Amino acid sequence: MNRPLRRVALACMVLFGLLLANVNWVQVVKADAYRDDPRNSRVLLRTYERERGPIAVLAADGRREAIAESVRTEGPLTWLRQYPGGPAYSHVSGYYSLVYGRTGVERSEDRVLSGEDDRLFVRRLSDYITGNAPKGGTVVLTLNPRAQQAAYDAMQGKRGAVVALDPRTGAVLAMVSLPSYDPSRLSSFEPAEIREYYASLSDSSDDPLLNRAISKTYPPGSTFKVVTAAAALESGDVNPETRIPSPKELDLPLTDANLRNFGGSACSGDTSTLAEALRISCNTAFGALGLQLGGDALREQAEAFGFGDTDLRVPTSVADSRFPDDADEPQAAQSAIGQFDVRATPLQMAMVAAGVANGGDVMRPYLVREVQSP
Repeated sequence: MNRPLRRVALACMVLFGLLLANVNWVQVVKADAYRDDPRNSRVLLRTYERERGPIAVLAADGRREAIAESVRTEGPLTWLRQYPGGPAYSHVSGYYSLVYGRTGVERSEDRVLSGEDDRLFVRRLSDYITGNAPKGGTVVLTLNPRAQQAAYDAMQGKRGAVVALDPRTGAVLAMVSLPSYDPSRLSSFEPAEIREYYASLSDSSDDPLLNRAISKTYPPGSTFKVVTAAAALESGDVNPETRIPSPKELDLPLTDANLRNFGGSACSGDTSTLAEALRISCNTAFGALGLQLGGDALREQAEAFGFGDTDLRVPTSVADSRFPDDADEPQAAQSAIGQFDVRATPLQMAMVAAGVANGGDVMRPYLVREVQSP
């Protein structure tokens, strides 16, 4: 064989080798990634062939109530996801959408709901042997239906969030964010309608897709005075009857600024007991405590209540609540009343209240009570 032919043969061998390597890369190395990619239309059709498990809550009589369930339909997509819980539960359940994927518990507990979780292996094996149609598992939440509905009704016409916890266990009894949305409209089989509805939600200045309870932090304001009071008691230098300054205005060191009470008046004379200052939410008294305790003591107490926990999940991820590092004296005074750079989720402040109610033990919050086999 002459040299030009050998070169052509070698080039062909290299090309065939590259083709073989690519085939093995796609079929072996990347097989799982392509199979699990939600953009894969075959995967999409397969997920709608299997009955997805319900997301449920327990009524007072122990009866299971579905807030998300799959309904059989005619057509290539067999099981339609519906949300009997509606907008009252939408920020917890999330949605399961042809176009926009999954959010909320639909996402965090997807492997259970789809039936692919390892805990459901025996059931999958049984279905395979018996020839029964595979089903997803059930996710039972800790939410109390009456508490959830009461919170949702009370928040109508407002923007905000409600979180209620069982102080003894950390179980989330209510989690509501308003404004809300209808998850069933994002889970239909009509892509054009889904996109139109999603666009209206995304364009709204009220941001109804945002779960205000856990996905964004806010200045906690006077609710943070509970943390400051706990830090004062923990120091050992203050008890509920200790009198602390509560002037009309509190001068902040190193600045020309001062701290004032709501309405511009003194709280109850020039001094107040800690208990009285907390009852009437006295800014200057708690600012004075902030000066006395310092930023480090306040931050340590905040962290004892859960601030700074970057791994908090319920099981959906939670925005990090924070207390400023290296706060100087005026910053400590402002932070003591929940201002300056203090930020917290409503869930975090519910943890503070629950920790106090539980005698100082802060339980880690959770939303999933149990998972059940189909």
